[in-house]
Amino acid sequence: MVHKRRRFCGSVFGLAALTAVSCFSETALTGTSAFAATSEKAKVIDVPPEEYLHPTLYSKSKEPVGVGWIFALDISSSVENPEFRAQMDAIIETVSRDDFREQIFSGGGPGSACIMIVDFGSDSKVVMGAVDLREDDSKKIDDLVAALKTISRRSSQGSTYHTGAMKNAGIFMEALPFEVERMNLLIYTDGTGPSDNSSLEEYRGYKQSLAEQGVVISTLVTRTNFSGKTDVYDFALANMTTPPNTYKKNGSAGFLSAGVTTEVAHEVAIKGSNIARYANRVADIVYGQIRTDTSALDMYIWRYAEQSPQIITSGNHLDNG
Repeated sequence: MVHKRRRFCGSVFGLAALTAVSCFSETALTGTSAFAATSEKAKVIDVPPEEYLHPTLYSKSKEPVGVGWIFALDISSSVENPEFRAQMDAIIETVSRDDFREQIFSGGGPGSACIMIVDFGSDSKVVMGAVDLREDDSKKIDDLVAALKTISRRSSQGSTYHTGAMKNAGIFMEALPFEVERMNLLIYTDGTGPSDNSSLEEYRGYKQSLAEQGVVISTLVTRTNFSGKTDVYDFALANMTTPPNTYKKNGSAGFLSAGVTTEVAHEVAIKGSNIARYANRVADIVYGQIRTDTSALDMYIWRYAEQSPQIITSGNHLDNG
């Protein structure tokens, strides 16, 4: 595991920035991680390293896993409780589906998977440590669903710093005692992050560093502006989502599959009675994302383009240009 920590550290913003951002230290698995407490903007709440593994649902196996998902949930002040609940329910609904197991354990699937959750706002915290699924075990999946249902939201965390979630994903990659063939970070958000030069450099640094560890970033966004100004979709696509032709440098040659940026709705569309439609929409997209992530196809940009006055509906297309 030491070699992975050194690679990740050396790539974040280049060597010159290590004085500002620090790096993962040898204490990442044995005590407080130096990396988790350092960056001024990408703040991560420091927790014991064992919290990056679920206390009862991690199997203790160190064998490689085929596919993994880190779900990053926005708890900034702009996200209302029903919106957060819809995001959690989408994960629960997806994992509960029979065809979720089929996607993983069928003959053409990855054969094993792992799931973990972080939140983010002004800072990021582990919400659920890694749960590995290595057999088509319906009881363990039921136990996972039960664990997911117990998750509640922390109090609203002010501003939106996606880089906290990106940093926490990097800490997960260092803490996991097993390799993951394809790791996916799915960031839910309804807000742009800071756009000053140093902040955007931080986004680029974490995105590249995660790519070097084989992590594909996708974003699921609620649009806040249709006026033509830079908005959350454009911000996510430019600064977080893994672009096509991203080279993976962590020892296995080749390119990563591109991430996906998906618009779910306009923020005015998820108030009151429309929240149920939003919840269904999020669930459909999360399941579609899971299907994409378990396939062998390289996807470019998958964008839900058809809009209605209340909510963006299906009508997705592949933009390969």
